Amino acid sequence: MELYLVRHAIAEDAAQAGGSDAGRELTEEGRQRCGEVARGMVRLGFESEIIFSSPLARARQTAEILREAMNVKEELSLLDSLAPGGDHSETLKQLARCGRSAAVIVGHMPDLSELASVLVAGNHESAFHFKKNAVLALSVDGCPGPGSAVVEGFLQPGIIRRVRKDD
Repeated sequence: MELYLVRHAIAEDAAQAGGSDAGRELTEEGRQRCGEVARGMVRLGFESEIIFSSPLARARQTAEILREAMNVKEELSLLDSLAPGGDHSETLKQLARCGRSAAVIVGHMPDLSELASVLVAGNHESAFHFKKNAVLALSVDGCPGPGSAVVEGFLQPGIIRRVRKDD
C-alpha cells in the first residue's frame, strides 16, 4: 500500500473563524498553494483510490482539493481519529480495512508527525516536521501498523509546487 500523509494547507487563524479551531478554513493563498501541491503530486505520479481526512474544515478543504486534482472517485472518508488528539490505532484500523493499494491521509501537526513515526519506527519518538501542505510518501508491505512503513519521499511544499509538466 502506498500512503501519502499530507498536512493541511494555510488556514485562517482562530480569531477569523470566530474563535473556533474546528471551523478554521483555508485562506485564498492556502487554496492556491494546495492546488499547486496537488498538481505537483499528480505530475510526480502519486495516485490514490481513497482520501482519509480529519473532519476539521481546513483539513477537509485540503482533502477536497487533492481529491479533485487526483481524480479520486470515492467521497472523502472523514475520521475523528485524524483530528487533533485523535487515536492513531483507530486510523491504522481504518487503513487496514480499506483494502486499497493507495491512500492519502490529511491531518494536523503534531498528530500527523506522530502517526508517521508510528508507521515508520513503531513508536512516537521519531520526528517528521511537516510544513503546511508537506507530503510524506510511505510504502507499506502488508497491513499498515506500527513499524510497517518505509519512507519513499518527504517533500516540502515549496519543492512539490515547482514540479512542472516537462520535468
